[in-house]
Amino acid sequence: MALMLGIDIGGTKVAVARVTEDGTVQGEVMEFPSPSTGPEEFVEALLEQLREVRSRIEDDILGVGVGCAGTIDWHESKVVESPNLPLEDEPLGEQIAKALRLPVVLDNDANTATLAEVRVGAAKGMSHVIMLTLGTGVGGGIVLDGKLYRGATGSAGELGHTIVNGNDDLCRCGRRGCLEQYASGSALERYARRIVDHGRLASAVGGDDAADAAAERPEDYAKRLSELAAADDLNGKSVGELALEGDAAARDAVAEVAYWLGAGLANMANIFNPDMIVIGGGLSSLGDLLLEPARKVMEAHAIRPNGTVAQVTAAQLGNEAGVVGAALVAWEVLENVTVPV
Repeated sequence: MALMLGIDIGGTKVAVARVTEDGTVQGEVMEFPSPSTGPEEFVEALLEQLREVRSRIEDDILGVGVGCAGTIDWHESKVVESPNLPLEDEPLGEQIAKALRLPVVLDNDANTATLAEVRVGAAKGMSHVIMLTLGTGVGGGIVLDGKLYRGATGSAGELGHTIVNGNDDLCRCGRRGCLEQYASGSALERYARRIVDHGRLASAVGGDDAADAAAERPEDYAKRLSELAAADDLNGKSVGELALEGDAAARDAVAEVAYWLGAGLANMANIFNPDMIVIGGGLSSLGDLLLEPARKVMEAHAIRPNGTVAQVTAAQLGNEAGVVGAALVAWEVLENVTVPV
């Protein structure tokens, strides 16, 4: 059986899987923590882990697809920069190819996840698809006319760094007002902490009525969020879990994320006029608690018919999207890749 190796390199973990041409994962998805070191040590530790994983695989592998968090120079197979990894102008594709003695295709991890959802996931059969991955940050991928759109150098799709509020919070990328600052897991945690610290959230959702609404909240409104903060366990995941349980304060924090997500979706709908916008990443587990109000904001702010044409749905492939999509990218371009000497 012909197989590609799909590798997904994220800020906290690396996943590796064997994948067929139709996007089927063979056997287990192997995972290990992302190295937490400086740039040179990170690459050395990563390559050593990948060699070890490869040594355990008995199948013949045709090539490798790699999805990596960060801005990718597609033509140079290089990580230009990555807010969540210690990589800058790093020729990672060439390094992995030499380490594994296999042809390698390097792409952005959100691109690979997008391709997976279009080929075998939530957007299967659709030609115009946008994907946003809502995790610690916000990644993005674009499929137009059935093909990944990468732009001039391969770094298109940085949708998390489109500007939605240019005079406000500083993003980790060093710029102000990025969507990532308002519609990510990190943003959800920040909103929850504001509720804990101030007893309310100066909300884009509430507008002028926010203060009046805060006055009507019960004394124990932020109790459970405060308990999480005291236990040093207040983060996007724990706030989301509380929201799903029905906690009012946590749901207010989610509503703030939904508002800004909807604003971002309106921009995507207006620019690309997609058939579907797929929402992946950890926050997608909130389902319609997040997506339904975001849809309403999108429909209110996008021009017709863009805001009503674009379906907004949660991703289907979960943690397998990255490895499946990375392998599918390799399947598409393998004939253009050679093994380094």
